[in-house]
Amino acid sequence: MAEPWLKYKTTDGPWTKHAKAMGTAAIATAKEVVDFVPVVGDVKGAYDTVESIKAGDNVGAALGMIGMMPIIGDILSKGGKAIRKGGLKGFKLETTTPNFDEAMKDPEYFRDAKKVQVDMVEMTPSEYIRAAAEGFTAEGFPMGPISLRESRNMKLVNQYAADMEKGDKFPALYLDYSKGSFGQEGLHRAMAAELAGLDTVPVAIRKDVGQKL
Repeated sequence: MAEPWLKYKTTDGPWTKHAKAMGTAAIATAKEVVDFVPVVGDVKGAYDTVESIKAGDNVGAALGMIGMMPIIGDILSKGGKAIRKGGLKGFKLETTTPNFDEAMKDPEYFRDAKKVQVDMVEMTPSEYIRAAAEGFTAEGFPMGPISLRESRNMKLVNQYAADMEKGDKFPALYLDYSKGSFGQEGLHRAMAAELAGLDTVPVAIRKDVGQKL
């Protein structure tokens, strides 16, 4: 009997299906990439887009354009999307990092004593991946969403997706912008959530008090 993850394709997942739906308009916009003003994540996204256009890969170009849109600052500026009552399918509302969970349980102490805050919000899997790409690029490691996806262990992603479909719950993802550096955990889970058809994932975002993202 084949392993559950083998039923998923590694090169034509749900993310490529919605990219195809973007059609020629996205590709036409991508061809104007020389006119863009770089922001965090744009450089690698532009590179992915141009290389995809050269190769005739319209899907890759569309995904590259997705990667050129800064995401995390916009999400936080709107206060994020509060976690719905009862939590989210496939996920716990706890991370794998005790400091994150403690900061959410006692936010006043951590804001006053540690000068950090942690907010749990809902994000789509693609938003999380784009935010991670932005964070790595800001740290001096230019990455786009396509590059991040290609570097993941697809066997693990597909196994996670199969487990989510069976009802297993995974730890929440996180993005860490505190103390002048970037960290994340959850790329495999984000990609698995896409494959399992989950609309959103819980993400704990840590930043310094007063920090603008």
